[in-house]
Amino acid sequence: MQLKTLGGLALEGSNLKRQRPLLLLAFVALQGGATRRELADLFFMHAADPRDSLSAAVNQLRRAAGDSLVLDDTTVTTNMPCDAVALLNDFDDFRFESVIKTYRGPFCAGYDQTLGEELEEWLFSTREQLGARARSAQASTCAASSSTARVQASIAPRSWAPVSFIATMPSTWLSTFLLTIAGLWLISQGRKPRTRPRRTISSIK
Repeated sequence: MQLKTLGGLALEGSNLKRQRPLLLLAFVALQGGATRRELADLFFMHAADPRDSLSAAVNQLRRAAGDSLVLDDTTVTTNMPCDAVALLNDFDDFRFESVIKTYRGPFCAGYDQTLGEELEEWLFSTREQLGARARSAQASTCAASSSTARVQASIAPRSWAPVSFIATMPSTWLSTFLLTIAGLWLISQGRKPRTRPRRTISSIK
């Protein structure tokens, strides 16, 4: 079971579809816990009895998430795996490829229930924070790939262009070219290349 918050909002492996309890679970997961009073004020400020509404939402979560929701007299915490929490941890540990893989869209995309000003501000700031982390991870990965490509290109063996040129020479030209090169090499070594005696008319007779 896992709480999915990127690109939507769902508790995988459960039938719970109500948005507000799921958002409450996401809030608790990302904040590392919250007091009952804080949750009642944030999520049910317009209810006739905020604490009673909180208790109803918590009971729904307990039925769906079981022991993953940890309660005491004053606080609510959770050990439910959450993709947004995983993304932030991976980013802090420089696991950028995992960040890119985890990010499937904006935080709580499609959430359409009315929220109080403070909770709405938290939702949008969290959405921007997670999106910024994903963009930064993408940029870092692209930069690393580009740098690796440049290094590989700088150390890669380069073909010698004249080789392909020589291979296309006609055989008569190639012989002359090789003899010329050999002669130049002998001269550079202080030796004179052998030359055939010029045939004259008298030698032909």
